Amino acid sequence: MRGTATVVAAALAIVTLVGCGSTVVGPTAVNDSAMPSQTTTVASRDAAAAQPDDLHIPVDERADSGGAAITVFSVDTVPEIPVQKSSEPDFYARKVAAEGYRYVVVSAAVENVGALSIDLSCGHVIVNALTDTNGRTFTTIDSLERVQGNRGCADNLKPGATAEMHYVYEIPDNAVPTRFEFYDAVTSPLAPKITHIDF
Repeated sequence: MRGTATVVAAALAIVTLVGCGSTVVGPTAVNDSAMPSQTTTVASRDAAAAQPDDLHIPVDERADSGGAAITVFSVDTVPEIPVQKSSEPDFYARKVAAEGYRYVVVSAAVENVGALSIDLSCGHVIVNALTDTNGRTFTTIDSLERVQGNRGCADNLKPGATAEMHYVYEIPDNAVPTRFEFYDAVTSPLAPKITHIDF
């Protein structure tokens, strides 16, 4: 997917990358939003000291929303990603970004802290988006379940379990990613708690 899109009901996922690409950031942070209800800001310890009135979580700790807790451990920009071929499940091919675009891969550990199992790749349970410095919002690419390192559809994450996920976004070459935001759409569908992680 390309271009700007307002966060509505995009699900999550993300990819273990091999090869070329530049790391935007290692451990990240969290901040503000454009989605409904409560918000939690995860930021660096310096930012927390500068804004004592806000709730801040150290970047090496999890950020939670409803029944999901996410710890982002890397954000990478790459020209291509490895995706599973539908006809050959054990074979991965390179998926190259469209001309003038690149991929941003947000890698994270996702913990199910709720009471129900979660389909991380296909269930639209964890709504997420990527925002750039111009305030544009991007949703994940299609078929996150085919991205190497991600769970397949219906391979649910049980309560209390943790899995690695790779959320992949296709953005213009000149875009600078600045924030990852997410919320659990199942636990609190009417008043979701949106969490923002700043890079």
